[in-house]
Amino acid sequence: MTLLALPLLYTTGCVVYRDDYDSTWTSDTGAYTAPPPMGQIDVTWRLGSAGCEAAGVTTVAIDVDGAVTEAPCADEGALLDAASGKHRLTLRGLDVDGIARYEADVEKIVVDRGEVTTVPTVVLEAMPAGIRATWFFENGRLCAANGVATLQFDLFDDNDVIRASTEVPCDDSAADLGEIEAGSYVLTALGRDPQGAATFHGAEPVEAGRGDWLSVDVMLQPED
Repeated sequence: MTLLALPLLYTTGCVVYRDDYDSTWTSDTGAYTAPPPMGQIDVTWRLGSAGCEAAGVTTVAIDVDGAVTEAPCADEGALLDAASGKHRLTLRGLDVDGIARYEADVEKIVVDRGEVTTVPTVVLEAMPAGIRATWFFENGRLCAANGVATLQFDLFDDNDVIRASTEVPCDDSAADLGEIEAGSYVLTALGRDPQGAATFHGAEPVEAGRGDWLSVDVMLQPED
């Protein structure tokens, strides 16, 4: 008689089986856990009015619900794997330093398992810049000691048109002027006393690039 040696099988509290779709069963959960069925997204893009090189963009980062894939901007397209279902797509054009300068959003992309979803060509536009202003006096940052109650900030463009404006209590120590278009500006400040009269002033030139978030510190000087 010939005896066959059979391998011993040991089990633990977590038994895993696999079916034809690579789903898993565990005794801990008492249920199958299937991987998300996959499809693909075919996306193409255009960068601004003049293209990648003119815009100084080298890479496009494609964000599908938080999963980011990068591709050379000059490729003007990419094919991505994605789970079936609805997705939101965000494209950002990055410069050589990895700073986002251009952006576009596409919502409600529907991906079917085993299918390729073609997205109409996405046009990326320049991202806005942002400015945060701070201020100081010759003797420091003491508002009460200088009799200043509020600060008014105005952002003038090259044509002397105000593009952003805000007024804040001097004790706030900072003021956000919100989003602005990239460009050259002059940021002016007026320090007002409790009666509203301007008693201090200051100004700083600002060069805001696409996607820049700038902090500008303005020195306040007494009114003449």
